[in-house]
Amino acid sequence: MTHRANHEPRPHRAKLAGFLTELRRGAELTYEEMADRLKLGGRELSPSTLKRAAGTRSSVPKEPTVSAFVIACVGSEIEQGAQQYDAAGGNVMREALGLWRKAKIEERGKLEGLHAPSPANIRTDADMTAALAAAYELAGAPPLRTLQQRAGYTGAPADDPAAQEQTMLSGAPPILPVSTAWRIVKRRGQPTNLQQVEAFLRGCGITSRAMPEWRRAWERTLASSPPPVAPRAAPSPNYGSQEGQADQVGANQSALATLLAQLSPKDVDEVLRGGLALLINSKGLRNGTAVPNSVGSLTRDTHVAVKASSPDTSRVPVPKRTFARAGRGPDRPDTAARPDSIGSIPAKPSKGQKSVVCAARRSLPGFAVGTSA
Repeated sequence: MTHRANHEPRPHRAKLAGFLTELRRGAELTYEEMADRLKLGGRELSPSTLKRAAGTRSSVPKEPTVSAFVIACVGSEIEQGAQQYDAAGGNVMREALGLWRKAKIEERGKLEGLHAPSPANIRTDADMTAALAAAYELAGAPPLRTLQQRAGYTGAPADDPAAQEQTMLSGAPPILPVSTAWRIVKRRGQPTNLQQVEAFLRGCGITSRAMPEWRRAWERTLASSPPPVAPRAAPSPNYGSQEGQADQVGANQSALATLLAQLSPKDVDEVLRGGLALLINSKGLRNGTAVPNSVGSLTRDTHVAVKASSPDTSRVPVPKRTFARAGRGPDRPDTAARPDSIGSIPAKPSKGQKSVVCAARRSLPGFAVGTSA
């Protein structure tokens, strides 16, 4: 397998490397001398880092590295953190950063797959999402923290860098949260308002002259999007209060009256007995305790029992420890299990009993089975 370093460099990466190499040769500086000049201005860059930036076999350097490379070559005075260069030096800086952005877009290879429209052709939310992601790629995909700083801070004019820096130092919150910027870059969301749209575009290097077209595009997307419909939540009474308990009792009584009007007296008796037996049996087996003996006759008469835990068993299992604790069963030869225990009841109810219990459950979703004095 051939290593990438043996391949020919990408075209825009080669152009950036050639531009930086010619710039250093024109300044007649070595990489060590460039690193010393930058150190005077408070920038710590090693000669090897500068050499890799001007090479063709390494990845695209970071934007601050390219800026420092240009400053070291064309800066007329670098001391105590001040970098000064004339108009020609400013043009060199813009050209170098332009080549760097093209090389970065080429290295990432995501811009062509976005198929983003121009701001004048944005109509839908999908168009806006793709266009904002494309603006980020055209800016060279800067780090999100850098994008946030360029976007500005709350309480300062966006076109005043000095005021923005002072506001940042005072601890003012940023206009664009990093989480929102991440969702926009990953095309998983959009800005929440127009202020965040403008902040994101400023972070991507969009000038104020191009902002009006983006504002009109944002308004078109809002006009084309249907208004969000809030789901209507059903009122949920507070059953912990006396009013909530009274509402629940009234609802149960109404549902019970509807059910009683449709059932015969015999069916009503089976519903009450079967519901009570199911409730007690389920709680007893779930907690690992035996069903009280007083319920044995009730479950035997109605032939309602809980299904066995094993699908191959036709009877409800009763743990041995239950009989031993109660003083009966195989662990005590002198006694025997009570015939009215739950172990002697068939596990499967009849078809008619099933239909009655199902009807009760459908009609009484919130009804609690119980006894009355």
